[in-house]
Amino acid sequence: METLVASILIVIIFLLATTILNNLFLNTLNFDKSNVQNRINLLSYKVQHNKLSLPYTEEYDEWLITIKKSEFTSLSEIHYMAKHEHSDTRIEGIVE
Repeated sequence: METLVASILIVIIFLLATTILNNLFLNTLNFDKSNVQNRINLLSYKVQHNKLSLPYTEEYDEWLITIKKSEFTSLSEIHYMAKHEHSDTRIEGIVE
């Protein structure tokens, strides 16, 4: 009887550990922003060196990246925004 209970406990702990690791792995893949941030940095460099015409929009790895001049201030600021298509995650900033 004790071996049956111990076996069931081991199976339950194994299933729980597998579920937790699977969840962590999927969250890491779904919410990793490093690739899109590197793409934004490359596009910002191109904007600073006049290699990109504004306004600019592109789709990159399920992200919609938009770069445009500011419409609300008298300064000539250039803003970028990246929005994930499925999760509504946003990355916003100003090209420096």
